[in-house]
Amino acid sequence: MRLEVLAAVLTTVFPGIPTPKTPVRYVDIDVGRGVKLGVAVAGSGPVPVLLLHGFPECSWFWRGLIDPLLHGPKGARYTLYMPDLRGFNGSSGAASGLSSISAYNCSKLTADAVSLIEAVGDGGAVHVVGHDWGGMMIGWLLAGQHPQLVRSLTAMNSPHPSVFDALLRTDPVEDRRSSYQFYFDTPAADGMDTAKFFAGAEWFDSATETAYRTAYARSGGPRGGLNWYRSNIFGGRMGVTNFTKDMVTTFPKGMRVDVPTLVLWGLQDRAFDNEANLKGLNPLVPQLTVITRGYENTSHWIAQEQPIRVAADVRAFIDNITQHVINTSANESRLI
Repeated sequence: MRLEVLAAVLTTVFPGIPTPKTPVRYVDIDVGRGVKLGVAVAGSGPVPVLLLHGFPECSWFWRGLIDPLLHGPKGARYTLYMPDLRGFNGSSGAASGLSSISAYNCSKLTADAVSLIEAVGDGGAVHVVGHDWGGMMIGWLLAGQHPQLVRSLTAMNSPHPSVFDALLRTDPVEDRRSSYQFYFDTPAADGMDTAKFFAGAEWFDSATETAYRTAYARSGGPRGGLNWYRSNIFGGRMGVTNFTKDMVTTFPKGMRVDVPTLVLWGLQDRAFDNEANLKGLNPLVPQLTVITRGYENTSHWIAQEQPIRVAADVRAFIDNITQHVINTSANESRLI
């Protein structure tokens, strides 16, 4: 179904913050079940691209990709949709009544995205780009469980949920690198200053910090985003202190993804067992392209550290899929 755009262009979401040369408009979209997502939109082409941020981010973190994606070859074909996901910025979250851990089960996060695609995709499939949990808890699940809605998937430093789930149970490297998540499963984490995640990063300048703190003030802090961990990795339990082989999570086992898939991976990511997460993809993703060359010295924050390279790789991948096809029955061309 088509969803109602509830709000006009929002020009005051991040007052005084530098923006791309391409105009960016903000709309609120009702995705049903009492949930509203704020969505940044750029471009006006017929091919929709959905970009899903991770934790602790928001839609504004895609800013470095907007101009390179839209101004490159064939870029005029695209419209970029960059939602603030459930629990982030001005979208429905802990500050607006979605305070329970169960409200952030990945099935509900994915349902938000399905409704959003139905709103912006005009009845067709979209290209999905996801970073971090936006990829793992939504993008990969969209591609695996709703392939009719996904023309292609690009995952940036975003593990396949089945691979990651298995590694948490069996791989000591992943266990060690993911151990920071135990703190996220405590009430004390609700009060942490997540801006410190980016301290010292060259791209996290004063303007970005202002935008970031504005977004997190609107969401009431990190609680909504932390509930993604609590609901899915920890199975709704608080105070978990170790990963076990029999632990309860919400991730599917052995999920196959048959849509064309691009994985971009910064090899200096300290949150994951990089080699094991990439190795585990081959049996589950038959149409897989993995690019690590050029990202050998790139950390988890791949789109912020290398926006031009990331945009070029994403654009080349999507351009290779997006092509004119002759519809012989109607004798007309269409973009897919």
